[in-house]
Amino acid sequence: RGILRPAFAGAFEADPLRMLRAARIGAGFALEPTRETIELIAASAPRAAEPAGERRFAELRAMIAGEWPLASLGLMNRLGLTAVVLPQLASLRGVSQSANHHLDVYEHTIEVLRRWLEVERDLERYAGRSAPAVEVALAEPLADGLTRRDGIRFAAVLHDIGKPATRTEQGGRVGFRGHDRVGAEMVADLCRELRTSGRFSDYLAALTRHHLV
Repeated sequence: RGILRPAFAGAFEADPLRMLRAARIGAGFALEPTRETIELIAASAPRAAEPAGERRFAELRAMIAGEWPLASLGLMNRLGLTAVVLPQLASLRGVSQSANHHLDVYEHTIEVLRRWLEVERDLERYAGRSAPAVEVALAEPLADGLTRRDGIRFAAVLHDIGKPATRTEQGGRVGFRGHDRVGAEMVADLCRELRTSGRFSDYLAALTRHHLV
C-alpha cells in the first residue's frame, strides 16, 4: 500500500539504527510513513546517534551514494533525525547569506547536491568530449566501498558546514571568512565519529578546504 511502518511497536527502541534505516528504505521505495511511525520515531529520535559510528555511516553511505539521495535526506529531515545524526547539516538551516544568495545555507547545500546529480546524469553536456574520461575517473574506487563520485556527493552535503561558526555581518554585508578551513576540521571530526577510513576523511576534508578555489 506504499506505507512505511515498523514491524512492531518497540522496533526503534530495540535498535535505534532502524530509524535511519526507515529514512533509507522509505525514500528508496517511495513509502509514506504512517502517523504512528512518525510519532514512534519522534519519541526515540534522540537515540539515533547511539549506534556505533560505522553502523550510522553505513546507512548514510547507502542513502547519499544510493539512487535517491535527495529523497533520503529529505525524509531523514522530516523524521527529525538530521539534527541528531548530522547536526552539522541541520545547523545550516536558517543561516542567511549575502545578497548574492537567494537561499539559506541549508537550502543552498541541498541545491548544490541537486546540481551535482544533474552533472552526473548528463556528463556529456557538462564535460563534452572529456565525458568518457570523467566518467571513468568518477567511477574509480575511493575508500569505504565508495567511488570518487560518491565522495563528491558527500562533499556537496558537507562543504559549507563551517559557515554557522564563521558568520559575520557588518554594514549589512554577510561574510563567512575561514569557513572552508573550519569546515574541513569539522569534516575530519565527523569522519572520526563515523569511523570512516583516513583516506575517505582526507578526501572529504580536502574538497571542503578547497571548494572555493
